[in-house]
Amino acid sequence: MKTTIKIIGFIALFFIALGTLFKLMFWPGATLSLLIGNLSFTLIFIPLFFIQRFISSETTIEKTTNIIGFISLLFVFLGSIFKVQHWPGANLLLLIGTLIFIFLALPLYIFVVQKKTEKKFSEMTSVIFIGVYLSLFLILYTQNYSRSILTNFVTLGEDKKTTLNMIEEIIHDYDLKLNSLDNNSQDIKVISNQSNELTAFIHEVKTNLISFIDGPNDIELKLKDNSLVFQKDSYYGVTYIMLGGKGSELKDKLSKYRSTITDYLNKSEGTLLEIEIEKLLYTGEFTQYGREISWEEEMFYYVPLSGALAILNGIENDIKVAELQLKRFKFQKMKNKKELTSELVIDHNND
Repeated sequence: MKTTIKIIGFIALFFIALGTLFKLMFWPGATLSLLIGNLSFTLIFIPLFFIQRFISSETTIEKTTNIIGFISLLFVFLGSIFKVQHWPGANLLLLIGTLIFIFLALPLYIFVVQKKTEKKFSEMTSVIFIGVYLSLFLILYTQNYSRSILTNFVTLGEDKKTTLNMIEEIIHDYDLKLNSLDNNSQDIKVISNQSNELTAFIHEVKTNLISFIDGPNDIELKLKDNSLVFQKDSYYGVTYIMLGGKGSELKDKLSKYRSTITDYLNKSEGTLLEIEIEKLLYTGEFTQYGREISWEEEMFYYVPLSGALAILNGIENDIKVAELQLKRFKFQKMKNKKELTSELVIDHNND
């Protein structure tokens, strides 16, 4: 049985160490490798290891210590798996397991139980435990976003929403001004409709992200106040959804919206504004480490949920800023034309 335990332990350690390397290098297959290694270690190696220790225990206190140790480590490593996979309940499992280990298992092991297992077997299993623990610790550490960073993301997102409300109020004023001139062309209405459809799509994307990562409860409240989102640091769901299709769809819609505006400006001789809009709504490729990456990968790969929500709020802002600039341009052009017409009429009457 000891040989079986060692073989399973080293297989688990191999997959965990390999997954750790792939995770740090952002190579594909990291998540699967880590999941295989962690599950085999937690659900096979740890139970077999403690069964072996339980069988070899001679006193009731030794058996009790092994049972408590098994429960504490099972909770800790299950919590680590849940944390790496961004499954709900990770923090609770880690907390329970750590408290049991610190206040029950560790004191009993140090002060009561005498080590009676064979030294060779103990050393081999210690290597496995240490290797797995260090790998998991490294993964959890590199994935961790500090509270201040997550708070800054939330604050940035809320600021973007406040700015968006102000922009929409200004757009409404320009709509009234354009209507007063009776020159609100069909082209402008088409662009306004595209703008509204695009912001509605972004709202849908944000809803999908929160529902997938944080659960389906209180979504509207969380959309209004991103600080209510529980798993702000989760990036797996963001990568899965945004690089799994939604990001590409958003890019296509943004590109179409940008093209509609720039085509209108090109016909209306708004060259300088056309250049600004191109920069504001850029959806082209980026260069990173000497290779070309897509817009959606640049925006959303390895980004926590709070960061993704802030980015999407920012994109909504850019969409409305583009609409505002277009309507301001249209209004100014119509106003100048009307003033010029009035001057010509006055000059004609004077003549």
